[in-house]
Amino acid sequence: MVFSRSSNPWVKYNDTQEDVSVSSENAVNYCVGNNNDHDDNDGKIYEKKDTKNTSSSFSKVRKGVNVKNINKSFTKLKKSVKESERLSNMNESFTKLKKNMNENASFANLQESIRENELNKSVTNCWKKTSNSLVKYWRNSSYKKRMIIILSTVVISLLFIIIIGASVGITRRNNGSSSSSSPITETTTQAGDEGLFDFSGLDDGSSSDIIIDTITPTAMLSRIPSMMPSVVPSDQNSTEPSVAPSTSEPSNPSDYSSLTPSTTPSKSSKPSSLSSNLPSDIASSNPTWIPTEQVQPVARPPVLPFVNTKDSDLITTFCVIADVPYTQIELDELPGQIASQMDGCEFLIHLGDIFIGDTECNIEDYAIIQNVMLESHVPAFLVPGDNEWNDCQRKNIDTGWNHWTDHFLEFENNWNHTFSIMRQPDYEENFYFIHKRTLFFGLNIVAGRVHNETEWKARLQSEYLWVEDIMELNLREMETADGAILMAHAHPSEDHREFFNAFRIFIKNELDNKFPVLYLHGDGHNFIYTPNFNNQSNFLRIQHEGGTNEPVLKIMAGPQRIGRRATVYDAFQYDRQLHFLNNKKKED
Repeated sequence: MVFSRSSNPWVKYNDTQEDVSVSSENAVNYCVGNNNDHDDNDGKIYEKKDTKNTSSSFSKVRKGVNVKNINKSFTKLKKSVKESERLSNMNESFTKLKKNMNENASFANLQESIRENELNKSVTNCWKKTSNSLVKYWRNSSYKKRMIIILSTVVISLLFIIIIGASVGITRRNNGSSSSSSPITETTTQAGDEGLFDFSGLDDGSSSDIIIDTITPTAMLSRIPSMMPSVVPSDQNSTEPSVAPSTSEPSNPSDYSSLTPSTTPSKSSKPSSLSSNLPSDIASSNPTWIPTEQVQPVARPPVLPFVNTKDSDLITTFCVIADVPYTQIELDELPGQIASQMDGCEFLIHLGDIFIGDTECNIEDYAIIQNVMLESHVPAFLVPGDNEWNDCQRKNIDTGWNHWTDHFLEFENNWNHTFSIMRQPDYEENFYFIHKRTLFFGLNIVAGRVHNETEWKARLQSEYLWVEDIMELNLREMETADGAILMAHAHPSEDHREFFNAFRIFIKNELDNKFPVLYLHGDGHNFIYTPNFNNQSNFLRIQHEGGTNEPVLKIMAGPQRIGRRATVYDAFQYDRQLHFLNNKKKED
């Protein structure tokens, strides 16, 4: 505070005063002068100073010091101090907040880990108790209860799979219909093969950004149809036909296919992309592999391509009889057929059923047909039929089989022949041999009663594996044969699936239908010629009618790997010799 000089020797100085103010040095001089005239409280008298020197020193100090700069520096210093205090306070508060957050997060993680451990322990204990109880129940259960549990589990699993499959199918169908009826704006990626999002550019390793356009509710049509009719017609095409017929005249054709066939024939030469449920009146240029019905032969023998050929020495001709004799008349006629209808045959095969079924299968019945077959001038083979074995009276089934093996096993050894016969171990009634590059099999495949299901399935499976090995060895590896003929009794049915299902797959996948195969059998009592058997292009089935009303059947086999006879149509030919029937009618 500065004081000014006035009438009152000590007056408070006002900073707002201008010209009347006294300078500081003058005030000091004045005070010094007065002090020389007065005593202080101690009684001391101050000496009078040199006022001139004092004034000059104050002037120098005043000139050397800039008060404004000092004030500014003090103001800045004050502000910096305040800011530093604020920053330190903020740092401390942030540090405390971070510590609190870390403590809270660690505490939360600790709680979650404790909960997970408790849950795992409870689940483990529950599983142990449940498994122990189930094991105890299973051990204490009887065989019937175990089977019931297994069957119920299988049924529940199947129902669960069916429900899941149905739900997935419904979901896909709904998604397909909704995607086709819900157009999206052009800014979004169309839901086609690439899905709703575009992932192009990711496979090559480039770090390109993926931009996913958001779809607003107004950009997509609602997938839930409204129950109320719209007042304003929609601009979108409907995928469902209208219930009420339209009264307006058609302006532009629809882009959607009609659900009902048009009554007006199309003028376009291009075929429709949609398959029709109605049969076409125009013949197809591509033949089907499955015949519409069984092919019945004509009443004359087929054209024989093997006659007068250079390679006739590679063609095997053999004769076939089956299902005979059933009556005394057939027993009387059979020797005459064997003697007169086997010209050119190299061997004779009887395809089983040497008498009628459901008999006592007496030994005399086997001896009679044995004597008839011995009259053949060529080697004769026999394969078992059901009438002489499994269709015997039940008490005599084993006896009938023993009679058959005693009379007809290795029956061909009654003639001097050059066939190299090989038989299957454990099933010696099954045999094979190779003659003129044709692989011949004789197999125990019978029809009739399944007398022993275990034996039945085991025999068929064993026969298939044996046939597969022999065909694989001779047709593909050693190449000693170009085709195969399987000779047995039974008409194929569901009872023979263990053999024919596996054999069909073998022809398709392993042989690739490259080798002609013939299955020759009796049992049906009518003649059947079936190409594309079991839907295999190089698999042929021939069923011989049998009996004496049908002449002896001739089969000519000359398969080749390459050329015209590489298919069953030309590799195997037959001759029913129906001209003998005409001669018989003339004699009668």
